[in-house]
Amino acid sequence: MSVLFVDFDKSGFDINKQSELNITAKPLPHPDMIQEIVLKINAQLIDGVKLIKKEDFGLYSVVINPGVFKDGINSIEFEYGYSFTPLELGLGNDARKLSVMFGELTINF
Repeated sequence: MSVLFVDFDKSGFDINKQSELNITAKPLPHPDMIQEIVLKINAQLIDGVKLIKKEDFGLYSVVINPGVFKDGINSIEFEYGYSFTPLELGLGNDARKLSVMFGELTINF
């Protein structure tokens, strides 16, 4: 799991409008599994995204309904379907548990 904290104070972001979270990400490729990210905002389940592009970055979008974000600091949680080390998968000597490499996160409103 990863958690990102975002402060919308003085940002001009309207929490009462629909927004969209765009995720550019690449999974740690597993030969038999498709990585899934479960997205929670302020502990509220929003959606799940399957990272179908295993070998490259893909762009995935999630619609955020009005009222999910709040004024001030918000938490965006990413829960992963799997975590492995590259060493376990024969992808190198790295012994860290990895799940996803993020290229970019943007919120459009």
